[in-house]
Amino acid sequence: MRSTIIIYCRNQEGLIDKIPFGRFLDENSNYSFCFVNDGSDDATITILDTIERHYKEQVKVLYSKKCLGYYHALQLGLRFVLKNNEFDYIGLLKTELSIELMDFGFLEKEIINSTELVRVNNIYDFNGSRKKGVRGIVYKLLKNLEHSNS
Repeated sequence: MRSTIIIYCRNQEGLIDKIPFGRFLDENSNYSFCFVNDGSDDATITILDTIERHYKEQVKVLYSKKCLGYYHALQLGLRFVLKNNEFDYIGLLKTELSIELMDFGFLEKEIINSTELVRVNNIYDFNGSRKKGVRGIVYKLLKNLEHSNS
């Protein structure tokens, strides 16, 4: 099974350096990342360029010079992935969410082994507070893509 994870980034140089993307990709060749850099004006761009250079087959970085906002940046990433990648599953991740990369493997196995739709509702940021509205954003993204493709 091939999975693509779309990752929203905006001025995340201090955080991206701490996430072991390289190790994850080395251990999981069936995953790819599509980073959407949303108008960062710090070293996020340099860090993402380095990751993309080292993992050309598994990483694509999309750049927006101006800030599009979370919803529109994810839409950009989703459109790119749907047009250019072969995948069985897509994951959406915001860099500041405290979700371990290995959790995607667990989630993928749960989806494969389940006969029912698996819904993920509990997403937390680093201080432990619950993020709301993620499901609504994904729903909007998919609805808009559905309308634009018909």
